[in-house]
Amino acid sequence: MNRNVKKLIKSMLPVNVLRSVSTFRANWAYRGIVGKTAEDAFGSAYNRGLWGGRESASGAGSDLAATRSVRELLPPLLRELGVKVILDAPCGDFFWMQRISLEGIEYIGVDIVKSVIERNIERHEKAPLRRFMHADITRADLPKSDVVLCRDCFIHLSFRDIALAIHNFRRSGAVYLLTTTFPLQKINWDIHTGAFRPITLIEDPFRFPTPIALISEDTPSGSPEGEPCVTRALGLWKLESLQETNFLRAHMG
Repeated sequence: MNRNVKKLIKSMLPVNVLRSVSTFRANWAYRGIVGKTAEDAFGSAYNRGLWGGRESASGAGSDLAATRSVRELLPPLLRELGVKVILDAPCGDFFWMQRISLEGIEYIGVDIVKSVIERNIERHEKAPLRRFMHADITRADLPKSDVVLCRDCFIHLSFRDIALAIHNFRRSGAVYLLTTTFPLQKINWDIHTGAFRPITLIEDPFRFPTPIALISEDTPSGSPEGEPCVTRALGLWKLESLQETNFLRAHMG
């Protein structure tokens, strides 16, 4: 179908219908893993190479080309914030993060897939100020940190599990949350944990405040007005600013 025709049809449909159709499509595409426990779902995705990474088992978003800007811009942001401890949740296979010099910052990587953590411990934990732990970020007692890096995770979680994870990060005593958002996305829809969809954290139902900072993860493309725009980014928020959002109240009840 012609792209312009698709856009016209979408513009004519009510938002709730678009969300329903998108939810169905996302869950159908991942029908082999949704409905399982989160650990089984993500373990299956790793084992089947469902995320399509050519270099990283964590998926294409963790390959070197996809993480170039993050690897360049994350260290100066951490220095600016005065970070002493970073919690990478989830850490995946640690493929791209191992190439960043954290310069005295303690690194703690957590992931729900036990086999991934076991490999990380065997291959990467000998370095000083670096450790890994098997944990479900929505429920486990997490170590205290200055910033939680939660990259490419909420895009795979249901609304309720996103709320549980944010609540758990706050409970851990972390100060900042640095997480994936798609600034140009206009509609968010719910999924079963283990499926996928892009999310924008400044739109319904999240309605996060304006982020303190954005790390662009792509080469800015042109907007219809000819201005540069960012399509995918890591947004930085203080966790305390998220405690009274309607989203948390609605999904923690």
